[in-house]
Amino acid sequence: MIAVGTWLAAGAAMSLLAAPVGFRYFSAWRSRGVGFYRPLSLILIGFLFWLFGVLGLAQNSLGGLAAALAPVAAWSVRTLWLDREGEFFHWVRRNWKTIVISEAVFLCGFALVLLFRGTGPDISGTEKPMEMMFINGILRSETLPPADGWLSGYSISYYYFGYLMTAILIRFSGVPSEIGFNLMLATVFGMAAAGSFELIGELLRHGGDREKDCAPFKPGALLAPVFLLLLGNAEGLFESLHSLRLFWNADGTSAFWKWVGLKELTDAPIASATVDPTGRGGIWWWRASRVLQDIGLDGSTREVIDEFPFFSFYLGDLHPHVIAIPFVLLAIAVAWTGCRWAEKSGFEFSVKEGIAGAVSDWRWFVFREEFWLSALIVGAAIFINTWDFPFLFLLTVAGFAFGLRKNLFPFSAFLKTAVWAAIPFGAACIGFYGLFMEGLASQAGGILPSGVYTTRWLHLSIMFGAFLLPILIWLAARVRDSIPRSAKRTIFGWTGLILAFLLAVTTVLFWAMTRLSASAGSFRTIAKLFLDGQGATESVNPFVGFLIRRGETLATTLILAGMIAAALCLLTRGRTLSGPVDVELNGADRFIAMLCALAGALILFPEFFYLRDFFGTRMNTIFKFYYLAWILLSLSAAYAVNRLWRGIRGRAGCVAVRMALALFLLSAAVYPFWGITSKVGALGRRGLSLDGAAFVRAGRENDWATVEWLRTAPYGQIVEKVGGSYSADNVFSIFSGLPTVLGPMNHESQWRGGYAEIGSRNDDVRQIYESKDWRLVSELLDRYGVRYVVIGSAERAAYKVAERKFELNLTKVFESRTNRIYFVE
Repeated sequence: MIAVGTWLAAGAAMSLLAAPVGFRYFSAWRSRGVGFYRPLSLILIGFLFWLFGVLGLAQNSLGGLAAALAPVAAWSVRTLWLDREGEFFHWVRRNWKTIVISEAVFLCGFALVLLFRGTGPDISGTEKPMEMMFINGILRSETLPPADGWLSGYSISYYYFGYLMTAILIRFSGVPSEIGFNLMLATVFGMAAAGSFELIGELLRHGGDREKDCAPFKPGALLAPVFLLLLGNAEGLFESLHSLRLFWNADGTSAFWKWVGLKELTDAPIASATVDPTGRGGIWWWRASRVLQDIGLDGSTREVIDEFPFFSFYLGDLHPHVIAIPFVLLAIAVAWTGCRWAEKSGFEFSVKEGIAGAVSDWRWFVFREEFWLSALIVGAAIFINTWDFPFLFLLTVAGFAFGLRKNLFPFSAFLKTAVWAAIPFGAACIGFYGLFMEGLASQAGGILPSGVYTTRWLHLSIMFGAFLLPILIWLAARVRDSIPRSAKRTIFGWTGLILAFLLAVTTVLFWAMTRLSASAGSFRTIAKLFLDGQGATESVNPFVGFLIRRGETLATTLILAGMIAAALCLLTRGRTLSGPVDVELNGADRFIAMLCALAGALILFPEFFYLRDFFGTRMNTIFKFYYLAWILLSLSAAYAVNRLWRGIRGRAGCVAVRMALALFLLSAAVYPFWGITSKVGALGRRGLSLDGAAFVRAGRENDWATVEWLRTAPYGQIVEKVGGSYSADNVFSIFSGLPTVLGPMNHESQWRGGYAEIGSRNDDVRQIYESKDWRLVSELLDRYGVRYVVIGSAERAAYKVAERKFELNLTKVFESRTNRIYFVE
């Protein structure tokens, strides 16, 4: 528990250091954004630490961290010095309850994940070994950018800002990295809980009956962290129904479960009937992350990943999309702040004066401190989880433009305003993180049509139904009450045209591929590869199969398009394409409408196209897009439920809507209920520990002794077994932080977009261990700059180690039973 205390103290100290900066930035907020000070401080300190390191101005050490803390402290001191009336301290004295409530939300979330990880803290399986390697690699690297622990001689080619922040907290708090890993996961959850609570609380104050609600605490805002972090998808409900053996015939067949089509639940249950699914065979909680299934024309399936936050924290991976959650919330808060700031400014862009007018306009906000801090925060998404940046950038620019224009129409004027704002803001975002982007390789390879791979409306409902229902009801109510018929016709008409265009494009592309595959032209091979990927067979006309599949999933497209159209309706104010209207909506409603429109677009896009990458399917596109959509929809649903609960008129309608909302939300609560219950049960059996390396200490004592020696040895590159992905084979590089010649090739090829950098390393490592030719081995050791040759249990199992050559030519510096470390002079 000492480690927990020092970790929390370190985080609180960093948050306090940046508090005056955040207080000034969120000056328009009733709560002054106190729930965002932790992620804000991590961005400020982390960015300076990284920048000083890559520029050679500071070392990757505790002294370098002090150099990064100093400017943040100076900025805060300057802010307090300019605050001649003592507003900061006066506000703290008057609003200490607001601070306590925000911290309580953070600590509750923090404690819940301590329970999750405390019952199973091992840093093994899935992506945890990779993440631990990054963290320890950053801690041990002598310079920045940090060395890639699984490809010696190269720096990390991945968005690693979250791991850099983790390393900073580990170094500042002094906790061991194998404990800090689990504490960081709890910190991310707590920051996300506090941030979502803060954001929805602020929006509810502006979206109530009064324009400015001064209540220090909005109980309804607690729905935000619950929806975002604690609810799951409805797959958990189907797990329980399946465990109860419902809807099965005596012969083991079921039309219902065949229709539902959830992976593994189409098989008849073997165990006796019970509502508890946790005792069933397999990993019951894993299936919720594989609700969607892409089925080819031949009936073959392609895996699709549809994770959500509760699953991620239950799994325990400290992956970029997980670390990014509180920083995505902070960027959304920036977008809302920019929208309010622009709305109150009264400024108008000189959109008719060309470049000269634009340059003049840019001076108005480029010289503002808030502009640069906003760019630093939103641009951090490039470095934390690059997938999020385009959408957060778009949201921020659209929010700012809407705050200035106060209307989506005339669309040409809105678009010009958005472009004028986007140019300097985008330049600032990229300018801050350009040095990182310069060294980042990408596996992205363009955009491809999804073809027959679409999402059933049932699976969409299982995934997002608990959020979509309140959002759609709220949007329908707001559109009905506030938007004139002419505006609705305009928006829905344009949305219909765009949707028809997308359907036409995908249809024509698929038809063209079928025609080209039968031709003798140069594109025949490409067309055949595409159709093979769609599961095309000679028995069924591919184009006919495509049309049938699109017809079967048309409901999904219409639901999403309808949500987007309704959200856009709420962004009309003053006039539309068809003329003036009299619409007056509060700013919070309009901002939530932006979130809904963006979320709908994120889910709708993979129905037509996907980003081509290493996997060759839409799996990763859905994974990344749906995860961000979950964040946006959960916030929107929390806001919508609050507004609906108080705003429904008529007793019958009120009861019906509330019952429907309650049922859908309960369906999403089944999965986390069983998840938390199983963790509480495990606590009594296993006890509580946060040591992520305990499994190595207990099961591989000699290997851990080797790790401990390497941790204290002078920095240098090692050679160890070329491990498999998602395993602890590379235990020495993972836990020591020293780079090895080659780790899992699958990961490295993904990070670098191919195998060029890997080259012959796999064979070379085998030669180092197995060859008896010292001249060859010596040459390979020199080529890769190896300082330590490590022989552990994994190396002896994988290779026929010819150890005699090392004994004769190198110095043995460590021995623990069969484990050896040889030093290369």
